[in-house]
Amino acid sequence: MDTYRLQKKIIEYLDNRAGKTVTRQEIKNKFIESVELRKPDPKIKKGKTPKRREKIPRREIEMIIDQLLHLLMQEGLVVQDKKLLLVASPFRLTGRISISRRGDGFVTLPTKSEIFIPGPLTNTAISGDKVQILPIAIGKRDRLEGEVTEILKRGRILYRMRVREKTNKFIFGSFLDMLGEEKEGVLHTKSLLKDTLDTIQVGDILVVKFKEGSPPQDNLYDVSSRLTKNPNEVQL
Repeated sequence: MDTYRLQKKIIEYLDNRAGKTVTRQEIKNKFIESVELRKPDPKIKKGKTPKRREKIPRREIEMIIDQLLHLLMQEGLVVQDKKLLLVASPFRLTGRISISRRGDGFVTLPTKSEIFIPGPLTNTAISGDKVQILPIAIGKRDRLEGEVTEILKRGRILYRMRVREKTNKFIFGSFLDMLGEEKEGVLHTKSLLKDTLDTIQVGDILVVKFKEGSPPQDNLYDVSSRLTKNPNEVQL
């Protein structure tokens, strides 16, 4: 088991213990395994005992656990009370996300530290959104990495969306103002007047707003403004 995977296992354990107490030693006792059996080699004759292979040394595992707990305590996810550690409930961080051109996310936390969100784990988050994050492990530069688990509030009201597909029930489109991986939005055709629906064609640019009452992660929108083929003509 490598260091990153070990950290993920520890965080999964703490997430399952949200709202409860645990001791540092309990965590260490659970995850410290200094040796493991190699998988049987089919070339080795039966009857021979497989050799033992040293995993991550015990002392190194203790240091990994201490470093991870230190970062989690800095962010208030774990609170120390003498020998007990109280795990926050929910075991989540909150902040506004910014998305890079590569599609990765960065969230500045209330402590002014920054957590990195790999592109595939940004969910449907858009720059400016207020998001909830589950830490995953310690990444590069000794900073936490995480995954967006919920979008609490969208960061803006209006968006430009190019119609990609039109069916009897839905209109699917791609947003033009978002960096990184292409983001998709959905319109329910039943929310549009028939005259408006008939004028919408694939390739049109719609100004849309988030559908009131719908969870942000559902990516449902309503048409807000006029249609055009030229995105530069649409002013938000």
